Amino acid sequence: LRRIPSLGVEEHVLQVLTASLPPSRLSRLARSLRAHPTAEVLAGFTLLAADLEPDGPWTEGVVRVALSAGIAELQDVAVHLAACGPPRGLARALYRVHSPTPSMRRWLLEWTEHPDPNVAKAAVRARLNLFGARELVDLACLADSPRAELRLEWVRLQQNAFRDRLDAEGRSTLGHAQRAPLAATLSRLIRADPDHAVRELALYTAGNIGLTELGDELGRQLSGSADWRIRRAAATALAEFPA
Repeated sequence: LRRIPSLGVEEHVLQVLTASLPPSRLSRLARSLRAHPTAEVLAGFTLLAADLEPDGPWTEGVVRVALSAGIAELQDVAVHLAACGPPRGLARALYRVHSPTPSMRRWLLEWTEHPDPNVAKAAVRARLNLFGARELVDLACLADSPRAELRLEWVRLQQNAFRDRLDAEGRSTLGHAQRAPLAATLSRLIRADPDHAVRELALYTAGNIGLTELGDELGRQLSGSADWRIRRAAATALAEFPA
């Protein structure tokens, strides 16, 4: 690594992107690309990418290193390369994105409806991670998606966004404008969703968020459901409510 500064930019970029090192050392090495002008880093990446097959054995590793550099423009070209390959590589790349660029926003909006469930889930999570809680409004439609994995992802988004917004007694501090529609949607999913995993997570989420107005519904699920996983989730959620 001590010899790298003596290399030209193009050679340095190629060496970094094709390095075989433990993840922690590889991340540090990737961040060294920030010392160069971005345009030259992109030129080096483009030169290497031209020799890669999108579904070839080296491509995913190159994308991973490029995303570790923390350069917004490099992120976008790396994700574009990943999108040309198999869905599993794109999904893994989306879990590593870091910069809320216009291109990423456009792609994530499209990939939320990707036919591969892993890509769709990764796109939803990336939207919230990159663009913040304001994405929850645009993602509300996922609660009514015909795809169970997207309804499940909607519930998980609510759980992650609101589970820490409790007062000292464990009650939700959400305002009525957020709380009422959230409780209504979770109640509907708990009662009627055809997928047991969605119903189960909706129960846990009601407890995590402290939606005490769903207590009666949780009680009905605890006493009346034939699915032990649903009964367990209802009991756990009820135990999280303040006494």
